[in-house]
Amino acid sequence: MIYIIIISTSYLWRRFFPPPFLKRGEPMKQKEFIETLYPIIQKYGTEYNVLCFDGVMAQAIIESNWGKSVLSAKYHNFFGMKTGSKWGGKKAELITADYVGGKLVKRKQVFRAYDSMESGICGFFEFLEYKRYKKLHGALSVEEYAALLVETGYTNYPPYTSTIINTAAKYVTPFLEMRGADMVASDGLDAMARDVIRGVYGNGEATRSAMLYNTVQSRVNAIVGGAGVPNDAITTVAREVIAGAYGAGEERKRLLYEAVRERVNKLIKDGV
Repeated sequence: MIYIIIISTSYLWRRFFPPPFLKRGEPMKQKEFIETLYPIIQKYGTEYNVLCFDGVMAQAIIESNWGKSVLSAKYHNFFGMKTGSKWGGKKAELITADYVGGKLVKRKQVFRAYDSMESGICGFFEFLEYKRYKKLHGALSVEEYAALLVETGYTNYPPYTSTIINTAAKYVTPFLEMRGADMVASDGLDAMARDVIRGVYGNGEATRSAMLYNTVQSRVNAIVGGAGVPNDAITTVAREVIAGAYGAGEERKRLLYEAVRERVNKLIKDGV
């Protein structure tokens, strides 16, 4: 049997951090990586109630080395999830280097393997359904999410927290701000409607309504709680919610859905 040797990201961080993770002159590849993964993270993060999309995106960047690691490029596992005893899907057997007792140790490990990027990202959120990771559900800020990754035992490398935070600040936030400038220029509902058309918010009225509401409400909570938020379409709508534009409770869910649905229908009619 032929094994592929991978040096863990923990070792790479210790030796090469801070970023960039790619060579100079490759910004488009980084931008495209975020552009491709972020909507999928939004889609399944909303479905599984893991709402710190920026933190998850930063985690994917680090764990997969911008999608260049063997585990992500060949097996569509962007988050380094191992199989565990309950996994019944495909497997990838690799030799990795992990920190054990403070020392870097090479050992053979078995990871989850997936057939596509989307199934791999969905698989990550399914992985977080384990009881030990429940605290990650509801984390709103990157700082909270990153700290909980260490606290819940997702990693045994303490600098993981600062690495997630720094990566989000260096790569994810600027991307969202740049994208948000375009979105806000149209207005928040317009941008969210376009995401609906692309499938970010699932299918079916009940699912789509719940996902739209949860996404906006989590941003409302972040703003009210004083957390830093990107200047994007969701923030624009969230500020309108705070100003009282969509009522409260079930009425808010209904009015948000109806407003976005109306905009979706207009975009489709206009062929935009």
